[in-house]
Amino acid sequence: IISKVKNEVTTYSEHKKKEIEQLKEMERYRKEFLGNVSHELKTPIFNIQGYILTLLDGGINDPNINKLYLERTEKSINRMISIVEDLETITRLEAGELELKKVDFDIVALVRDVFDMYQMRG
Repeated sequence: IISKVKNEVTTYSEHKKKEIEQLKEMERYRKEFLGNVSHELKTPIFNIQGYILTLLDGGINDPNINKLYLERTEKSINRMISIVEDLETITRLEAGELELKKVDFDIVALVRDVFDMYQMRG
């Protein structure tokens, strides 16, 4: 009987050890994810800040700059809205409130938006 109890305790212990390792790995992923989210939010915030400061420093009076910077500001705001919506979707997926749905999208428009975003950074 002692041998049986020992085997059960050993099995239980090994199972719990694996579970703890999985939790540690999930925690590492969460930390990395939060760092990525922070970075993704900082980029449009700093872009918006730069555009607004430029406009306040006189760019608003330059027709070659004001409309362009306002349009870029709008894109950065839309990017932030998209990030927040993605976070809400992830939360709902993890809570089991939502099923992942595949949709078609325009890859050319996506690539164009990515290039525009990197052009704004430069």
